[in-house]
Amino acid sequence: MSIGKFALVILMWMLYATMLIRAFAKKKGDHQFRFWVWVMFFLACLAFTFAGPEIEHYTDRKFGGLPVSTYIKFFSLTQIAHIYYLITRAVTPAPSRLFQWLKWLSPLSLIGGIASFGLLMLLDIRNEPNTRYYVSAARDIVVALYMIVGIIPANLYMRRNETVPTMRVKHVLNTLLCYTYVLVAVSSAFSLVIVIFELGDIETFLPLFLPLTYACYFFFLTALVPHRWIAVLLIPVRLRTYFRLRRLQHEVARLAQAQTNYDQVTLNILSVGELELAIYQAVIFILDHFTLISPKAGSSDLYEQLSTVVRSDLSYAALVEELAALYDD
Repeated sequence: MSIGKFALVILMWMLYATMLIRAFAKKKGDHQFRFWVWVMFFLACLAFTFAGPEIEHYTDRKFGGLPVSTYIKFFSLTQIAHIYYLITRAVTPAPSRLFQWLKWLSPLSLIGGIASFGLLMLLDIRNEPNTRYYVSAARDIVVALYMIVGIIPANLYMRRNETVPTMRVKHVLNTLLCYTYVLVAVSSAFSLVIVIFELGDIETFLPLFLPLTYACYFFFLTALVPHRWIAVLLIPVRLRTYFRLRRLQHEVARLAQAQTNYDQVTLNILSVGELELAIYQAVIFILDHFTLISPKAGSSDLYEQLSTVVRSDLSYAALVEELAALYDD
């Protein structure tokens, strides 16, 4: 295992352990849901640990040449996809019939994996390099089916309905992970075709697929990062939104001849919680007082713009963006 890969593995397991301890220390949310989420991440870390030619060769030699590492990744990734499917099924509205059929993929992949590994042992097929291409292609096709039919649509739905900006970012990153893995599945199928029909030396094609693999590693690591950590990176964007809303709030207060004591509050711009609270307060003030604006004040345009936004029946996140856009830079 290279130094870079070893460092990534250590970082990943440390991040996983830290997040696991934090999650169970807080004891928030549904216990069964949290259990399956962390089982899913454990399997993902396990699959990542056994990825790479060096660790694969080392592990397989310990088991007499049987492709143990390949099957660890097969079982881990197919069950991750199934657990994710079970989690997202509860939040996906009116799932399609094809989506419902995904429940059979997990037992079929388990049976197929166990049967094929048993057959390798029975026939004493060891140190066969092409085995990994068959198993990897089957694994990636199963996972890609889960992602295309169930997981990607669910992530897109959750992103559209999410009100917390940092969680929307996480849904976007998760969706990018899914799209990237679908491309990995295409590359696995392509590799299998090359091996079956002997179209060339497969080793010459593998470096072309490495960027996709590294992209999957990156997006997976971002999935382990708490959304509150991502919130720190979004502070400049949220500050821009806040200052726009403040200008709009002052304009509404002036035209409506209303008083606000929010000016007396000192805002800690490095506190994500305080910043979001200040944005919320500004929005509430605007919604509460814009109806008091008198048309005689020469402010009918602003009144009509605010009325249009309010009548649009937007989500909170969309409402904030629409109001802030009224005072664009």
